[in-house]
Amino acid sequence: MNFDMVWMNYFLNIPATMPLEVDVLAIHETESAILALAFETKDRNEQNLPTIDECKSFKNKLTILMNSLNQQKQSTVYATYFSANGFSDEVEKWLHDQGILTIDLDIWKQ
Repeated sequence: MNFDMVWMNYFLNIPATMPLEVDVLAIHETESAILALAFETKDRNEQNLPTIDECKSFKNKLTILMNSLNQQKQSTVYATYFSANGFSDEVEKWLHDQGILTIDLDIWKQ
């Protein structure tokens, strides 16, 4: 699939809040729908893996993004959380339960 636009550090501007950042956002738009890929990225050591609170924040950004896109056209947002050194089992399970794909450097290199 070809994407119409790809942004690094895409900011969601919501009234009465600080802008929310999506690390990478790719959009493909047709006459009737919008398809988006949203990525969160973390490059930390193995003792400082993503936390549940950080993942909940990403999920919140996805909800806001979906609501924003749905105001234009019917939209689907696919999400990926990339953590260079992986995830704790609890965090990875939570992300998967939310429909968010996870990836780390070991998987990326395969």
